[in-house]
Amino acid sequence: MITTALAVSILFVIYRFLKADNGYEVDWWMALVFVLVPAFINFFLSMGIAMLELPAMLGFIGLVLYFLVPYLFLKIGLEFRSGVAVKFALFVPVVVISVDLAFYALVSSQLT
Repeated sequence: MITTALAVSILFVIYRFLKADNGYEVDWWMALVFVLVPAFINFFLSMGIAMLELPAMLGFIGLVLYFLVPYLFLKIGLEFRSGVAVKFALFVPVVVISVDLAFYALVSSQLT
């Protein structure tokens, strides 16, 4: 949950800068949805992969959801133009993966 809160906060700041650029607005509730929905789907996907004893590398397919969910939400749900939806959605996987890597590096350095 710490990584989720940090990722949502960073996305919210990035979206504030993008709003000034093009007039489209994404609030912090949407940033929370863009992080939590793919996280829950990835959780259930990883459980299914483990139960079916499939290779763990298939879990990386779930990382595509961090781009796909925000893009579809913005494009279909809020009717953003494709270019604007891509610009907003592209930051989600970058921020989430960066925050997760930084958090895991911090935790692993504390354990050793």
